[in-house]
Amino acid sequence: MKKRHFSTSFWFLILVSLSSSACEMVADQDTDLGDLLEQQIETLNEDPHAIYTCIDKHLEGEEDENLRSAVIRNKLWTIGQVIRVKFMDSLSNTLRLRIEKAAREWELYGNVRFQFVRRGKAEIRIGLNPKEGSWSYMGRDALYLDSLSKTMNFGWFTDRTPDYEIRRTTLHEFGHALGLIHEHQHPLQNIQWNLEKVYTYYAQTQGWDRQDVDQNLFRKYSSLQTQFCKYDPISIMHYSVPKQLTLDGFEVRWNLQLSVEDKNFIGRMYPFKGPRVTTCQ
Repeated sequence: MKKRHFSTSFWFLILVSLSSSACEMVADQDTDLGDLLEQQIETLNEDPHAIYTCIDKHLEGEEDENLRSAVIRNKLWTIGQVIRVKFMDSLSNTLRLRIEKAAREWELYGNVRFQFVRRGKAEIRIGLNPKEGSWSYMGRDALYLDSLSKTMNFGWFTDRTPDYEIRRTTLHEFGHALGLIHEHQHPLQNIQWNLEKVYTYYAQTQGWDRQDVDQNLFRKYSSLQTQFCKYDPISIMHYSVPKQLTLDGFEVRWNLQLSVEDKNFIGRMYPFKGPRVTTCQ
């Protein structure tokens, strides 16, 4: 996995990950956290490699487009399922509880439960390797890995990481773990990318080659591959999109919380009553 960039998030059915390393910044009550993150980014841009982003984690062979199209719809967990979660690396109890609190926000809107365990088997196994960035396998893909392999990683969390960064990144990665894909790869997304600027930007900040950029930004999922509703630029699953990288000035800022569509969509995929809703209202 390659690392680093400037991101927000997108929404859909699958998984991946994204985020930024966090400086110790404190906001007063009147400060917009989006503005705060932008200020943080301006500071970090003196060293663009200080900003991290994540790429899709797929099972071996799924980079093949035909194979991926056959499995995407099968990544959701059973409605009402209790999914066990275990940390594979050591961390403070304080950081553990902050991650757990953020992850449980999904439980408010979808009929699925996370059971955090200290030992024994777990479907989601979290690492904290700072060399790997942040990422997650998609939904039930975690079941195909051996029991000692990580299924998710948080690469820049420490006890000093601000709450909004813990919440943003955790929601994003657990969104992937529930089966959600990046929103900027939504079938109905129509971002007018300035291709050469995007290639240059990611080469300089992430070390990505053109194939990496094509795979993680430009490639859309087919409408036949996935369950989806309308494109949602304020989804927690959307990368940030700097206006300098688009032809028409379109931008997506840092999404720090679940959008209304995020909440509605996860409720359709994991309903509290009745079967999954396969149509959008």
